[in-house]
Amino acid sequence: MRDPYADRHIAFNRLYKEYQTHKKLIVAIDFDDTVFDFHKEGHTYDRVFDVLFECQNLGFYIVLFTGTPKEKWPEQIKYLDQFGIHVDSVNTNPLPLPFGNDGKIYYNILLDDRAGLGESLSILELVITEIYRENL
Repeated sequence: MRDPYADRHIAFNRLYKEYQTHKKLIVAIDFDDTVFDFHKEGHTYDRVFDVLFECQNLGFYIVLFTGTPKEKWPEQIKYLDQFGIHVDSVNTNPLPLPFGNDGKIYYNILLDDRAGLGESLSILELVITEIYRENL
């Protein structure tokens, strides 16, 4: 197979295996048009918030991965906090890791309107469902 991780099942299996290995995942989230209606078009991002709540319930790390200048980060964290989403770190790894420290942070999955948000959400939802099924 030329592009294995373009296959949803392979991407699901990889993410689920990472969860099984570490019992946590690092979920990176963009801000504008992923959780915040930057263009003021009336978007609510309910599905993203529902998934993030489940991630928090499972003890996953939530990393805000934003291109916004540092001085705006407290506003973004406060915005997410008002929806009950705790941000573990901004543009940095949420815990010491031997990689992801030189520009590109490490994450298991990225939720971003410009990076296939729907597909990433679908894969993450499948993993969450499997985790809950496994723990019944």
